[in-house]
Amino acid sequence: NKAYILFYDGNYIESEIQVSKSLQLLKNSSDKSVVFTCYNLLASNFQKMEEYNNALKYYLLAKDVLIDLERTNKDFDGKNNNKLILSINIANVYEKQFQFKKAKNELESILSFDIKNKWPNDYAVLIGNLGYIKTKLGHLKEGEALMKEALVLSRKSGIESSIVYKL
Repeated sequence: NKAYILFYDGNYIESEIQVSKSLQLLKNSSDKSVVFTCYNLLASNFQKMEEYNNALKYYLLAKDVLIDLERTNKDFDGKNNNKLILSINIANVYEKQFQFKKAKNELESILSFDIKNKWPNDYAVLIGNLGYIKTKLGHLKEGEALMKEALVLSRKSGIESSIVYKL
């Protein structure tokens, strides 16, 4: 929790230190959800510090733990779609590294009608990001259509930060 507070306060180095300490204590833990959370937060710290290779390393470790969690705990994604958020984070790192095809593949791998129904706000972020990536790859009409759909969904949900991002 201290690491999260530090992260949201913008103190990424101290947050990284706290997460690393937590991971040392969790080495032999059977609580995979906490390990997932730690890897994801550690990756987010590295992403904010623009250490994209380290961010990707820990996002991918989080993804491995998530796969294991999905096999053993069917209700893990009951409240949040961790897989979706994680894939968006991974795609964002690829985008920062100018690896647009990898970013597109990552986002398309989780694109589904189920997401649109269960998590419409997250779906808007997903297709907004995918639209942006597609424009970077030269698929301007596809990208524009996705970004317009994301904007409509964001306006409908009233999430201002998402609307501004898409404009």
